[in-house]
Amino acid sequence: MTEKGVNVQLYATPAKKGAKVYQGHTLVYTAAGRRKREFVADLEKARARAKEIAAQLGEGIGHAHVLTASQAADTIAAMQACRPLGRSLTLAEIVTDYVAASKQLPEGSTLSDAVAHYSRHVKRQDGKARVTVAEVVTKFMAAKQADDLSDYYLKPLGRVLDRFAKACKMSIGSVEAEDIRAFLDAQKVSHRTRANLRNSIATLFSFARNEGHLPDDQRTAAERVPQKKAKGKQIAAYTPAELAKIMAAVPERLVPAVAIAAFAGIRSAELLRLEWTHVQLSQRTIILPPEVTKTASRRVIPIAPALADWLRPHVKKEGGVAPPYQNLDNLTRIIVEIVAAAGVKPLRNGFRHSFATHRLAVTQSAAQTSLEMGNSARKLFEHYNAGATKAEGRRWFAVKPQAGKKVIPFSEAATA
Repeated sequence: MTEKGVNVQLYATPAKKGAKVYQGHTLVYTAAGRRKREFVADLEKARARAKEIAAQLGEGIGHAHVLTASQAADTIAAMQACRPLGRSLTLAEIVTDYVAASKQLPEGSTLSDAVAHYSRHVKRQDGKARVTVAEVVTKFMAAKQADDLSDYYLKPLGRVLDRFAKACKMSIGSVEAEDIRAFLDAQKVSHRTRANLRNSIATLFSFARNEGHLPDDQRTAAERVPQKKAKGKQIAAYTPAELAKIMAAVPERLVPAVAIAAFAGIRSAELLRLEWTHVQLSQRTIILPPEVTKTASRRVIPIAPALADWLRPHVKKEGGVAPPYQNLDNLTRIIVEIVAAAGVKPLRNGFRHSFATHRLAVTQSAAQTSLEMGNSARKLFEHYNAGATKAEGRRWFAVKPQAGKKVIPFSEAATA
């Protein structure tokens, strides 16, 4: 029997006396925090009594006989205070919910403190925070394209964030640090690549915060994901002797591109976009405009004497320095084939790593070399310092073409 949210259980409990069985019924209910039982023989009377008890308990009358006047007044006041909620909840349910919530608060905090915080930081953001990760990615990529950043930066960034959006099909405000960690763990990549992925996601979340989709005074979920520090390791590079072999094997049409890669250290994607108008041989500089570089910032690279010698027979007034390959993969594949044909084991980003190693050995300045390469001085020093001696660095930049021959023999280059 249920009346006004109060339940009174009715059980058939027949009694046996001798050979005779007498019908009976037991009412079970809770009043004033105590379990109570009443026995009623007649079924109809038992039902009526159950309804009566439930009604009394629902109105609080059934408890009154165990409450003091002060307790009764508090109970009535509490029930009246709950009426504006407009919910069909009993006082016991409301108090239970309050106690459960209060247990989760830091010591000294009140439920009112928590509600005030919610109103300031969550409820205010609620509408904007409901936008999905995919929607924020679309908005973010559009903003980056409007900044006129290079495809070299935008395309891989877009691929990473699209994968993340597919993995987190939820609102941006619902994403937790655990979701991001799970995504990163699922990629099965190196520490360096994982760090790059995490940084891309962190950039997305910073954008979302700036757009008002996340609280502006809290760390984002991405910022709460710690970086896994990779162990510093020396990066492999070609030796001056190997460079001499490679340059001897390079087809004429690719000599300028490979020489610039080896003696100026520009990225493969930058090389693919490089125009002869960017090469100022008379000024001994290569000027990379923002639309060519990965970072969309202008960079000036000095042309070493050896590079000038390699470029001079091939200089043009305009056009691309590299042959017009359709994409970066084609250029990379051709260069790998040339290196292998020279009897040298191809290295990933081998020319850029080799330039960094030998240029740092010559300049003894991570700051200067990083400016020429367009990357971090700290990372440059960490990965390339002590990768080559100063003498080895000089031998690298002494590998030159020779009249009647394609390249100076290494024995001559070593003493040049």
